[in-house]
Amino acid sequence: MKSTFARMLMISLVLAAAVLWSSRVAPPSSGASLVPQQDCSNLSVSPSSFSFFSGGGSATVFVNNPGGCNWTATSNTSFIFVTSANQNNGTVGFFVSSNGGPPRNGTITIGDNVFRQTVFVSQQGVPTRSFYRYWNSSIYNHYYTIDFGELGNGANGYVFEHVEGHVYDSQISGTVPLKRYYCADNGDHFYTTNPSEPGSGLPCYQFERIEAYVFPNQVSGTIPLYRYYEPNAQDHFYTTNFNELGTGNLGWYLEGVQCYVLP
Repeated sequence: MKSTFARMLMISLVLAAAVLWSSRVAPPSSGASLVPQQDCSNLSVSPSSFSFFSGGGSATVFVNNPGGCNWTATSNTSFIFVTSANQNNGTVGFFVSSNGGPPRNGTITIGDNVFRQTVFVSQQGVPTRSFYRYWNSSIYNHYYTIDFGELGNGANGYVFEHVEGHVYDSQISGTVPLKRYYCADNGDHFYTTNPSEPGSGLPCYQFERIEAYVFPNQVSGTIPLYRYYEPNAQDHFYTTNFNELGTGNLGWYLEGVQCYVLP
């Protein structure tokens, strides 16, 4: 009987110790359940787009975060700088640097790794000039100028056709001169960015002026200006519309891409 009692007593003590230990290591019932991390699915931003002049500037995005998620703000381009991202008052400050070239676009992304809102930022570039195109059927000659006052809506046998593209009247980063030459023997006007042209192959062409500044290589937002030549009439033709003559048509031969301009 004594041994049975002793065993029962020992079992009771072990159980009591286990209960006491579990009560010490278990967290209180009020903190037993973990609060899940909130995602950014309900996050919104305002405004969602901005437009800047070429001089740049700063602005603020307001972030509405009803879910209380942990968000970040990042820029996808080097000309947009995120200067602050304050989760306490829900604001993102950013700065846009000045632009000495063509128009450009970028974004700011606000959110977490799964849910993001995008803020679109556009910026104007340096003001451009229209590249006017004329045609004189009597002498079979095309003429291009940035000075509308030269021929206006048409003069001296030239008919105004349209604006062929947009160019710069002063040099900006990345551009080169588009030089204009004239041959009195055939009435042809010749435009080139190649410092080796006209050269000995076109001896009658005399330099008139730098007509504009253009890009020698394609950059964002620019399109090709194709150059053609008609040997019988000795006319040089320039167009941004490749479908006009394609690889050559109606007596004109494609000489290549002369340069790149803005549409």
